Amino acid sequence: MDDFVIKEYKKILCKTMEAFIKFCSENKISYMGCGGTAIGALRHGGIIPWDDDIDVYMPRHDYESFLANRKKLNNSQYRIAAPGDDNFHYSFSKFYDNTTTLVELPQFPNCVIGVFIDIFPLDEVSGDFEEIKRKKRIYDKLYDRFLYSFWRVSFRSICSHIFHRKFRNLFYMIYHYCPVKVD
Repeated sequence: MDDFVIKEYKKILCKTMEAFIKFCSENKISYMGCGGTAIGALRHGGIIPWDDDIDVYMPRHDYESFLANRKKLNNSQYRIAAPGDDNFHYSFSKFYDNTTTLVELPQFPNCVIGVFIDIFPLDEVSGDFEEIKRKKRIYDKLYDRFLYSFWRVSFRSICSHIFHRKFRNLFYMIYHYCPVKVD
């Protein structure tokens, strides 16, 4: 990708963030930058030069309010994609510019949205270490399932894993199709 395209992309990304901030302000929704976004703000005074998105945490009650208010965007160029929407394969939400087109994952060619901001819900836990460990295990299982959802499973791929003694990969391939117990 040439420098002009990257510069224009980041310009749209910044405008999308401005719209996100306005939407959150109007609806009294709190959020905070996270991941590369937080690092970029501190270390680079903006977006990390090689980063291509903005990541935001939102406390769970604000996240639910964020999703509940998304119809307010119907008359604007911005939208919110959330888990459960048609052709949306993520466990978190995205605030995006509906006038742009972006295919983020070639594995899911029908999941087409515009230039986006990733919105991650932030759940509270009590100070109980066992509860924290339990929630972490559930999160890890769900995240692994998300990662392995990109794999294509076929009789041929299973035989190949057996032949090449990649039993760990085979286990995860099968594990992906087993339900996650959430207790």
